Amino acid sequence: MRSGGLGRAAARVGVAGLWLSAALCLVAYAARVRGHWALNDFRLYLAGAQVGLRYGWDRIYDHGLQQQMVALLQPPAQWYALLTPPPITWLVAPLTLLPYPLAYALWSALVAALLGLAFFLARPRAGVFRTAYLAWTLALFPVWFTVYEGQASGLAAFSVVLCWWLLDRRRDLLAGLALTPILLKPHLALLLPLVLLAARRWTAFGAWAAASALVAGLSVLTLGIGGAHAYLVELLAPQPYSDVWATPAGQIGRPAATAVGLAAALAVLLVTNRERRGDLRAAFALAILASFALATYWHPQDYLIFGIAAALQLGSPARPPALALLALAGVAVLSSPLNPQFTQWMSFGPAPWLWFLLALAWLAWSAALAWRPRDPDASRLRPASAPEAGVPTTARPGG
Repeated sequence: MRSGGLGRAAARVGVAGLWLSAALCLVAYAARVRGHWALNDFRLYLAGAQVGLRYGWDRIYDHGLQQQMVALLQPPAQWYALLTPPPITWLVAPLTLLPYPLAYALWSALVAALLGLAFFLARPRAGVFRTAYLAWTLALFPVWFTVYEGQASGLAAFSVVLCWWLLDRRRDLLAGLALTPILLKPHLALLLPLVLLAARRWTAFGAWAAASALVAGLSVLTLGIGGAHAYLVELLAPQPYSDVWATPAGQIGRPAATAVGLAAALAVLLVTNRERRGDLRAAFALAILASFALATYWHPQDYLIFGIAAALQLGSPARPPALALLALAGVAVLSSPLNPQFTQWMSFGPAPWLWFLLALAWLAWSAALAWRPRDPDASRLRPASAPEAGVPTTARPGG
């Protein structure tokens, strides 16, 4: 009885800490918007769209024109080269009709709404208090930082969760199409298509591949030879230290990071094969971590995808409670303004070696699950999802 009371007391303290962290996140976000609201990535997207509309879409990666368009935005801010693929400029093109402050506000609201929906869809079906999950979500500073930046990471994160949610309901065609926005930030979920293949969800993989090929083809068509060459030169140029410092390769070297990534990819195959007839939450979370191991660059807002992986891991029927606790606690602690390393968010991001150690432990633990004997009663314990109309509840056909 006493141990149970201590556990409840510890849980209350933990939730209180999450709410405190969430409040500090709000304060930090408000300060950033008030003091540096023009210094964000959205202005680069908007400037690229203005270049495309005024001078042609084949010139959106022209540095001179980018600088000119960024300088025209009010208030002016520092220019950085646009690295995001062309579709982001298509998406924000309608906002060029609005004053920059209003365009930024609308875009930020859209990113916030998509992230809120992503964490809502990924929430566990049972076993955790709703208020605790809400507090944990709001305590993740990468969520707030992504909204401040107006970053395409928010769209990519939402597409990952929406793909899983549709797969869980056997809407495989829509699931494949929903995953297409990862093209905006491919390093965040590079190995997720591998999950579709390993799970034998052929319709979903085919829809994703076809839609991705169409988007890539349209990108090349609008860029032309000159524009495509300019973009490739930009991507292949030597990366600044701030872009690679937080990657596993920046922490342990490219050969070792590649070996970890390939081992993680194998673990993705094993876990997906084990869970392919059930919930793919664990496979999606593992694919995200494996993608991190292979990433060639990483920015502070990209840690958002760890929060998505943790939310999915929490609701997975294959998770042991200790693994879910590791995922949630690790992401919360490393993302919190209570972390002494928090001030580095605005430059390189806090303590990347700690993120790497968390990812490594998480990967190893998740992969170990693939070797455990399957519990024959596990499928009966999993709450059933709402079946798609026309699909019998007694059968779960592959897609």
